[in-house]
Amino acid sequence: MQSGKLDSALVEPTPQSARESSPEDGNYDPLHDPVIELLACLAAQLAGQDPDRRATIKLGGVVAFDDVVWRYPDFLARADAAYRILAADQPPA
Repeated sequence: MQSGKLDSALVEPTPQSARESSPEDGNYDPLHDPVIELLACLAAQLAGQDPDRRATIKLGGVVAFDDVVWRYPDFLARADAAYRILAADQPPA
């Protein structure tokens, strides 16, 4: 992935709801993690990236990201936002 095509949010933390959930959570949804992965893959594809391609992003010699593209924080944040809308009892007007 070329760093010029990425948002500047390279080192932002992953939103809590986009992290893996566990049965100990009060609002555990067993479909959350697979749906987040699917939505993140779609977000990566819409951004013109291959979601399964491995990407390494370095900032000043420090590795800021080294994983498959769909796990890039921006794609996870977009997936989480879409998940919240789709899972809401009443979608926004």
